[in-house]
Amino acid sequence: MVEIVVSSPAEQEYAEALTWYAQRSLRVAQRFDDDFDQSRRLPSDSPSATPAIASF
Repeated sequence: MVEIVVSSPAEQEYAEALTWYAQRSLRVAQRFDDDFDQSRRLPSDSPSATPAIASF
């Protein structure tokens, strides 16, 4: 299993973006949240598709 660690600044930015989307469209906010979750699962689902170490 691949461990994904999201830094505090990234978590803050994600929360702010989700709030921004939700203020405009709950449907779009849900899609943003779903896409974020999917991107966090990608390394575990397809380990050869991602680098061994990634820094964002």
